[in-house]
Amino acid sequence: METYVKLGWIKLSAFAKLTGISEIAVKRRKENVNYPAWRVGAGMVKLLRDGHYVNYEEYLKWAEKQPSVAA
Repeated sequence: METYVKLGWIKLSAFAKLTGISEIAVKRRKENVNYPAWRVGAGMVKLLRDGHYVNYEEYLKWAEKQPSVAA
């Protein structure tokens, strides 16, 4: 599993602490049709024997493409 961390993959629990996005929100996004990049196998989320992993680099690329919300 250490190989995945070196390639940008981090455990879902660590991702949640780092970004503030809850684990439940990530799991719901991967099932939501409106978030195709979040589907397992699409490049951002992987499901391994010991749980979900998120590619943090891919997440940052995805976040940059999202429209900003004016307050």
